[in-house]
Amino acid sequence: MLKKYNNLSLCFGIPGLILQIAGFILNTPEGYIVLKVVGTALLLIGLAYYAKAKGQHPAWCLAAFLSIVGLIILACLGDKTLSQADDKQLVEPGKPKTVLVRVVSKLAMLLVVVAVLVIIFKIAVH
Repeated sequence: MLKKYNNLSLCFGIPGLILQIAGFILNTPEGYIVLKVVGTALLLIGLAYYAKAKGQHPAWCLAAFLSIVGLIILACLGDKTLSQADDKQLVEPGKPKTVLVRVVSKLAMLLVVVAVLVIIFKIAVH
């Protein structure tokens, strides 16, 4: 698995999945459509990077429309990068992340915190 794309997939995919699920949990007449759309968009980006990390075509990101089921499908796909000779690109635990990954990770965590606060507020109001 290519570490660069795997890190990016986590930065986009996890917040996307959380926002998508929060949008469906808070399903009201207003719809919380923003949470659903932003969550699906982030999950699309995250699954595209995850597919690239596994050496698959990025079009597998369309599995994001199946939410967690799509993630499971993508996780079951084979890893084509295992046959590559360049071991430097493979995931190595403990390696420092790039600046882009750190920034995206912090923004993603901010989105998750906002989603959790919206859920708490929604529960407290009702």
